[in-house]
Amino acid sequence: MSTNCDAYPALKANPELCRQIGNFEKDINKLNLCYIPKAQVRNVETSILTGDIIAITTHINRLDIAHTGFALIQNERVYLLHASSEAQKVVVSDEPLHDYLVRLRNHSGIITGRVNGY
Repeated sequence: MSTNCDAYPALKANPELCRQIGNFEKDINKLNLCYIPKAQVRNVETSILTGDIIAITTHINRLDIAHTGFALIQNERVYLLHASSEAQKVVVSDEPLHDYLVRLRNHSGIITGRVNGY
């Protein structure tokens, strides 16, 4: 986000916030994250749990994560609970996560996260 602050009105109006986000991004870039290409998502669905954080990666230049949401297991498949810009509200995807990713050409895969403890 920090390399594209002009694309976000709230960040464009607040350069200090953009700088802080840049610092968070530097910390995140030090983490060992596992990228799963969209063609492989179906193969790893049994490792994903309801509540896992799903970060959808993209091919778009200078943008790593295009969208985020939470995994929701329904009928032994992973669906995405997310804020839909199209629906203007929080929704559960109509199709399993793998199918959702395949349908959208700019999405390259996912990075998952799981909160440990409370």
